[in-house]
Amino acid sequence: MYAYLGRSDVLDMVDATAPCRPPMLSRHRFRSLIRLAAAAACSIALGAPGHAAAPDGAGYSPAEQAALALLAPGEIANPTEVSVADAQAVVETNPRDADAWHQLGESLQVAGDLQGAVEAYRKATRLPPEDIGRAYLHRDLAEALEQTGDLEGALAAARVSVRTWPVSSQELFCMGAEVMLLTRLLVENHDAKGAAAFFRPLAEAADAPQDCRTIAEALRAAAQ
Repeated sequence: MYAYLGRSDVLDMVDATAPCRPPMLSRHRFRSLIRLAAAAACSIALGAPGHAAAPDGAGYSPAEQAALALLAPGEIANPTEVSVADAQAVVETNPRDADAWHQLGESLQVAGDLQGAVEAYRKATRLPPEDIGRAYLHRDLAEALEQTGDLEGALAAARVSVRTWPVSSQELFCMGAEVMLLTRLLVENHDAKGAAAFFRPLAEAADAPQDCRTIAEALRAAAQ
């Protein structure tokens, strides 16, 4: 559901001549970790001491902050225009439709009702989908859980998303949303070693872009 920032995009968010502060929200909602990424990059750029605040209140090392800045999600990609009321009406008509519950989850998430979105996504994962692969259902559940601050629950859902890959003939790609999400959640749960081990083989693929190698190096540093 979300786009991802490249290394240059994250650094461009920081004005090295201005006080460190979270970026302003655009017309589309930015995820909470965008603010964390900007704070982390700002701290690194200015040599400021201390840790950026983690979603669960714990601190991250400077190396973990740098890795999270590279893994931070961007603004919503193609946010749904289906209203909560319309999505709810479809669910009431088709209560066994996983795709309808997923749509309701998206609508609630865009509307800012994260707990409602989590409940809808959970319902979707328990039903047989027709159009949306299970990997996507668990991925979007993981993203919503991450937004609520439930990092352990988000990590569990992200693991299921990756385990149920590939979808059709697709293979995991180092810059894919599922890969970036699981890698980020491993770091957020203070398992940088696990994140590095998971991400490194994908970054070493022949067709992997340089951004993947940059992330892999940041994860290696965070794991030390």
